[in-house]
Amino acid sequence: MILIFDKYDLQALLSTWVRGKFDFLYLRIDFANMCNVGYAFVNFDMPMTIVEVKQKLDAHGWPRPGHLGSTKRAAMSYATVQGPG
Repeated sequence: MILIFDKYDLQALLSTWVRGKFDFLYLRIDFANMCNVGYAFVNFDMPMTIVEVKQKLDAHGWPRPGHLGSTKRAAMSYATVQGPG
């Protein structure tokens, strides 16, 4: 996933929308600025879960914290290697 707002808590979003359907999440953090760098890696338990997540994000976008009415569209792509290891 890319194009994530830098202050966004991706864990909270995925836990709300796909609770228990992913087994790995890496959201890179810029500790100097205390925010994420705009992308994440997620491994879903079932391949079709990405369809569910993409449909929800396409419909709603990323709600931007503290900015009502402002959204950012997510972008998703498949990794060459699938799975946590």
